[in-house]
Amino acid sequence: MTCGKTRGNCNASAFAGGFGERSLTRPVGPRASRAVRLQSRAMVVHIVFWRLHERSTNGLTKHDNAREMKRRFERLVGVIPGLIRCVVGIDFAHTPDSADVALYSEFESRAALDAYQPHPAHQEIVAFLKDVRTERRVVDYEV
Repeated sequence: MTCGKTRGNCNASAFAGGFGERSLTRPVGPRASRAVRLQSRAMVVHIVFWRLHERSTNGLTKHDNAREMKRRFERLVGVIPGLIRCVVGIDFAHTPDSADVALYSEFESRAALDAYQPHPAHQEIVAFLKDVRTERRVVDYEV
């Protein structure tokens, strides 16, 4: 871990695998106000993993539903305010521990993520997923 000369001004990414945390403790010294401004404008990453039914009630196979999920989610950029990036990956390993589909998305802020959840375009996908998925895991964090 590398730290500056000012006590408490450590960069967490030096030891946290570069996940983008700005600091471990409250910043001190002349950089404190800049650090607080950076934290208040933190981008949010929203990641979701799904496992899907082999064949869902819509008649499609797992692979076809995964491709449909990718198409629908990636079209949301430019439709939902504050959604910066949306990438969907379809698993190719098919191991017992694998999820079938992964969503990686970036939002301008927590407020943008909060507005995304009830947005009609997102709710259409939620309705589609109701009978397609068997399991869902999610993580949200700031960078």
